Amino acid sequence: MRSADGRMTGQGLDGIMQMYRKRFEVLGLSVHWTHDTVITFDPENPDRATGEVFCHAEAVRNQQVLVGSLRYEDEYRRENGQWFFASRLLKFLYYVPVQAYAEALASPLRQRGYDTPLPGDYPETLPSWTGWVETLPGTGTARRDSGGPSHGDFHP
Repeated sequence: MRSADGRMTGQGLDGIMQMYRKRFEVLGLSVHWTHDTVITFDPENPDRATGEVFCHAEAVRNQQVLVGSLRYEDEYRRENGQWFFASRLLKFLYYVPVQAYAEALASPLRQRGYDTPLPGDYPETLPSWTGWVETLPGTGTARRDSGGPSHGDFHP
């Protein structure tokens, strides 16, 4: 199911199963690689934790080959000694047709796997990103120095 803002949603076992059935109706071959996982235990409640899982994906959706960089924002809870998902929110840095990859990374509209292009979910929404961008002189946006080889450093 999709919420008003276009996100897939499912609550309870039946709602989650219905969401996945709809999702798999249009998906073909798909592979996901998880990278870093960061879990933070709640110091006030040992039966609660939050997590971030960083991933890359390649998928076929509606016969279109897509690539994506995503992260899951999770909430976990422990019941009777077992850990369960309390919630999982999927956020995209990008999810684009493979032929649009190079152009899409320089665009704010980096979610193009669905009918309507949407902005990337991050990094623009993260306080660490917005705080950094606010410190840049000039246009307020990061731009790569084209004066030499890049080593991952940005120059205003």
